[in-house]
Amino acid sequence: MFRERIRITAAGVALAIVCSVICSSASATEPLPDPTRPVLMGGVQKAKTADPKHWQLTSVLISAQRRVAVINDQVVRIGQNINGAKLLTVEPGSALLSHAGRRIRLELIAEPVKRVVAPAL
Repeated sequence: MFRERIRITAAGVALAIVCSVICSSASATEPLPDPTRPVLMGGVQKAKTADPKHWQLTSVLISAQRRVAVINDQVVRIGQNINGAKLLTVEPGSALLSHAGRRIRLELIAEPVKRVVAPAL
């Protein structure tokens, strides 16, 4: 009787562990909200565009080691593809894509926020 009770308890613990793993893996596939993203009117975040032929440049990173652009909320390095277009160059405030034989220049803003300065000696 005592052994049967231990088996039932062990089976219950095993079932609880399996259920918790399944529940935690289901919630892990959902993306976490970006706490640094600006909130739009009413606290609703802007939906991602479904049309792959539209690209929006939101940020550029230029350093001596790399040039990176953030296009449609994805980090893209020179030579990588985004929605069928290849990133050719990244300049201060802009990026150049190649798509279907055309070159498309994406502009960040009219004027760069950060200006290039000479390194300190």
